[in-house]
Amino acid sequence: MPWQAKVPLVVSDAVVQPVRGLQDGVLLPGAKSGVQLANGKTVTQTLLDRSYAPIRFKPSGDVDEKADEAKPPFKLIRREKPTPAIRSLPGTHVFARYLFDHYGHFLLESLSTLWFLKQYPDLPLVWVPACSLTALRPWQTRMLHLLGLRNPVRIITEPTQVDRLIVPQPGFVIQTHFSRAQADALGVVAARPVTPGKKIWLSRSRMKTGRVDNEKMLEFLLQRAGWQVVHPENHSLDEQLDWFVDAERIAGIAGSALHTLLLFREIGARVDIFARGPLISRNFITIADRLGLDQHVHYARMVSTTPGVPSYEANWSWVSLDPVLSALGVRRPVFRPNRPLRSLAVRLAAIAGRRTGGHAIALGAVNREFLEALKDLKTAVADDRRPASLPETDGALRRFDLSPELYLARCKPSAKASFILLDERMPPARLKALIDRAAPLALDDALWILPVTATDVQTHAAVFAHAFDGAPRWHPHGDGDTAGSPQGLLIAGRDLDAAPVADMLSAIDVRPLPATLPAR
Repeated sequence: MPWQAKVPLVVSDAVVQPVRGLQDGVLLPGAKSGVQLANGKTVTQTLLDRSYAPIRFKPSGDVDEKADEAKPPFKLIRREKPTPAIRSLPGTHVFARYLFDHYGHFLLESLSTLWFLKQYPDLPLVWVPACSLTALRPWQTRMLHLLGLRNPVRIITEPTQVDRLIVPQPGFVIQTHFSRAQADALGVVAARPVTPGKKIWLSRSRMKTGRVDNEKMLEFLLQRAGWQVVHPENHSLDEQLDWFVDAERIAGIAGSALHTLLLFREIGARVDIFARGPLISRNFITIADRLGLDQHVHYARMVSTTPGVPSYEANWSWVSLDPVLSALGVRRPVFRPNRPLRSLAVRLAAIAGRRTGGHAIALGAVNREFLEALKDLKTAVADDRRPASLPETDGALRRFDLSPELYLARCKPSAKASFILLDERMPPARLKALIDRAAPLALDDALWILPVTATDVQTHAAVFAHAFDGAPRWHPHGDGDTAGSPQGLLIAGRDLDAAPVADMLSAIDVRPLPATLPAR
């Protein structure tokens, strides 16, 4: 049913109860407050309703219709038992509901009676803190000034009797409704003509919780493509308004910073919101529908990096940035082969060619030339350090923008690998741990390949020898590459002396590792 303004309830000799049920300033389930009549009965309209019926996505990115059923609102703040007032407020006041210190909930809930308050600017308003605030923060005061709210403010921290209390209905209820009157009251900033090319990414990469761990790699790519990456928590409200007012594109991971759009009469930008995990609040849809935003909601497959933590506090990683980049019209830097490494890659291809049709795993920021050498294999690449495009191959080369450890823990391949390529820049301790974690994903006769330089070959050979109970083999590279480039390939496996592995290695000049190697 469409929202319709009702005649506000007027309560004489009302007793406003402070919130009981806060822990370290955080509202706990079962908290109690409300407004009571002289006879002790609670005015149910003064309790806090919320409905948590988020939109849930399938791994494919489609909405899970079975889980997309609206749930009835519930009482987040319940009725308090009658408690005598210990102070009083004479005259008429407006119950402005509950005061939150959280940016999004302040905008949506603490200001939910704005549509009424702006009609009666001389009436003092009453807020009940659902947090530890006893006075408004500077950003809240600035927002009230921006909205033209001049009503005197009373913050209730103890049972208080009010001579006459007006209780208007909220113009916004979480994930339930957003009235036209409330939208008009909030929309006070006039839009400016769009500045072509002004593209804003609202970053969460500096947040402690609710973060996407590989967002920084995305931000690098966005900045190369002309996007401005901003961190709203470090900027004033006026600075944030200036970002939005003439932007052509506004995008970010779902979060309260996007609710700043409520303050505009209209917005000319295309808005792209990316779900944080498989859920996204209906508030974004409700707001976009009311304001008529050109808004697009996306889900790109993610894995939690903080298992067991509630989804709204959990940290995540995108499995691949490609769907995000595609939605934003951004491309990765083009892969450009490094010529000095080509000959070594050819030798690697000769080894991989003996395993045609198998599966490979590349763990870490391996050289792209070496990935190109795996063209005949179905290869999974786990790399959270290099954002460039992958080389073109004939096989099925699939990127995972995850650390190798997270890939192995959360994205196990469908088939065991016959070929595992490792990052030569990994320190020995990490390399050893990674081999141990990847071992269950490798076939018994899998080959483990590590490009190395003369300076680190003995150190890494010791790691291989310990991991595989035997000395690794050595495939030298004698073309005189520059210092620091891989000088050869260390090759390890469970039983390199068994046929046909031994015959294959011998045929392509794989030899025992010498005690020392010449310096370059």
